[in-house]
Amino acid sequence: MNKKLSNQLFITLAAATQMSSAQISYVQITSDADSGISSDMTFTHAIDFGTSGVATVNGVLFANDVNQTADGRANSGSRTYSPNNPHPGNTPPAVSGNIASVFQDMRYNGPDLGSVELTGLTPGEFYELRLYERAWDANAIRTFSLDFDIGANGSIEASTPEINQNNPTLPTPGFAANVSYALVYKYQADDSGSLRITVDLADGSTGTYHLYGLTNAVDPDGSAAYLVSLDNNIFSTGGAQGTLVGSLAGSLEGNPDPSTFTLVAGNGDTDNGKFQINGDRLEIGNFDFSGAEFTDGQQFSIRIQGVGSSTTERVLLLTLLRDDDNDRLNDDWELQWATDLTILSGETGEEDLDQDGLTNLEEFRISRGNFGSGVPAYPNIDPTDDDSDDDTLSDDEEINPVGPRLQTNPTAEDTDGDELSDAVESNSGTFTDANDTGTDPTLCDTDGDYSIDSWEVTHNSDPVDVNSYPNPVGPVAIVPMTDDASTGLDPAKTYTHLVSGGQPSTVNGVTFETLSPTISPANVIWDSMGRSMNQVIANNGDWDPVAAGVSANVETLLGSFTYSGNGPNPGDTQRFTLTGLSPGASYDLRIYSRQWDTEGSGRPSDLVFTNGDETVRPFGFLPLDRPGILTRSGIQTDAYYLTYQYTAQTTELIVDATVPLCAPPNSGSFHMYALSNEIASGAPLGQILITNQILLSDGRFAIAFQGKPQTTYQVTKSANLVGNFLPLDPPLTATTDINGEGQAVISAGETSEAKKFFRIEE
Repeated sequence: MNKKLSNQLFITLAAATQMSSAQISYVQITSDADSGISSDMTFTHAIDFGTSGVATVNGVLFANDVNQTADGRANSGSRTYSPNNPHPGNTPPAVSGNIASVFQDMRYNGPDLGSVELTGLTPGEFYELRLYERAWDANAIRTFSLDFDIGANGSIEASTPEINQNNPTLPTPGFAANVSYALVYKYQADDSGSLRITVDLADGSTGTYHLYGLTNAVDPDGSAAYLVSLDNNIFSTGGAQGTLVGSLAGSLEGNPDPSTFTLVAGNGDTDNGKFQINGDRLEIGNFDFSGAEFTDGQQFSIRIQGVGSSTTERVLLLTLLRDDDNDRLNDDWELQWATDLTILSGETGEEDLDQDGLTNLEEFRISRGNFGSGVPAYPNIDPTDDDSDDDTLSDDEEINPVGPRLQTNPTAEDTDGDELSDAVESNSGTFTDANDTGTDPTLCDTDGDYSIDSWEVTHNSDPVDVNSYPNPVGPVAIVPMTDDASTGLDPAKTYTHLVSGGQPSTVNGVTFETLSPTISPANVIWDSMGRSMNQVIANNGDWDPVAAGVSANVETLLGSFTYSGNGPNPGDTQRFTLTGLSPGASYDLRIYSRQWDTEGSGRPSDLVFTNGDETVRPFGFLPLDRPGILTRSGIQTDAYYLTYQYTAQTTELIVDATVPLCAPPNSGSFHMYALSNEIASGAPLGQILITNQILLSDGRFAIAFQGKPQTTYQVTKSANLVGNFLPLDPPLTATTDINGEGQAVISAGETSEAKKFFRIEE
């Protein structure tokens, strides 16, 4: 499209709603005072993208991303600008106060085209959208333009000219210095209640677009403008002179305003001569669009003047449909699904060949992404099949669901990729059985407990209850650790492999060898499957080792790690192969881990062990950055190890760590902190495993655990994790049953202090 047509209105396909005057402006920001943000305003969205936390500006709390609740706002929508790497940055020039946080860091490295879509808007309401912009460096030309699509239906209502994000002094936005600013777009929401902002990188751009933050506020003065709208912007190659393109209308303060319309000269009048106006009808003029030189999707620009209570001129962007039989359906699309052009028709708009409740015209628009109501393009929707994906839901049931069922992809049996059919995910919020899971078909982890819905259904857990989490599958356990002894490391044991990510370390007399992008211990192969191989040395990230209560040696062991920097997205895999094993020998593999990031996705990892023809997948997700879920303590600073006991079938054991296919973009790659493989001693799996803990109503504290069968354990305590753990007064012991299950109940007197730590030990 012609990017020089700035500050103009490109009319939408959606019908019967008055569009805004598409005002685009740029406002310099220096502090909270001139940020244009106030708690007196009504915001639908306030988002501070990046990793340094979120801003609170003049009493308005921002969210860290779309679909995250803040100040009661849902901030609903989507972001396809992926892989969406968060990137910390430098404080921008001449900005003070809390608004500086918005400009501090960003999401970036998105493809062309990437987009952000806001949903949940009120139809007919006027809004002011602000995108926060600033220069990042002088070495890249971050040239972009933004397209604004009201209704997210494939039309473009407004577009900015090309802007170099690294140089605000250029003609656009044209500031006198290198400043931070807001790009402001005023608009009126249509019936779908959505707005899509698409980032279009210029051909000469050497840098990606930086998405720092956005706000979307109700604009109380927005309805004061005199507006012009068009109810359709698509026309057919087969239309003769006088064929209706769409109906024009004028409005004032949101109410109909009788108006007259004429084609006028000016910016954007390129194709005025191809069209005509007859009253409020925009028609095809004395021009033949059927020639071979005209292509499907080709756009034509006209300039119209509306005169009612006021006068305004607008540019309309019209889109050509390759439709020689003039039935409102693209000819190639018709022939994709039918043998000739007589079988499918959208002439009246009521035809429905497959009787699925969606008309042929609606299915065509869905295939192009022009349906509206937040429905994306589904190119494979079949107008001759009432159930395009064979999931037992008709195409109409998926596009126009009846509550509580949600809108799903009619061309994919499993919209969210959680291995459950859309048909069984009723979104009722109540788990009945595998045929009615009650789960959300657009979320692979409905209850947010980091176990995918299908995994919970299969392994006897409730997928809509965050407090219901399945135990590991197979000979696997999670064991919390604090001091050297709790690691189970012992120089008296025989180890075949000792791997430390990033740098060597020693715990309890056992020395781990370095694994790095250039160094690998004997009989260890690290394969990042074509992605980068990276390491971090002596960096705890967000992890608090003091709160975790770990010893200095354990902190060092977990202080460095290897990872794949450009392998953080769904499907990215790292493979660790241990070689030199003795077939028939029994081993205990342990992977040591802790938290890195308190924000973000939780770093889900699909961990799979392959031992000959035996495959063990212990978790639906392993949330590496949420250890408290795995240890069941709820304390996210927990350090732990995962133990997997096996008898080698071959000389190799393969450990695959994959970012789950239905995880969010840029979820983060697997962190290898440390790994050990020892000849199994015959001890029970996991040694001591805390399985539950609860504060009883009478003040007592109950700890359920698993250990050796018929073994007596003592409960010890510490007030601050400094020094030794001491016995309770009087001493308390608990004896496990024949299955190794035990429970210790600590008296209310012991739990009355503000803070105390308890431990089960043999």
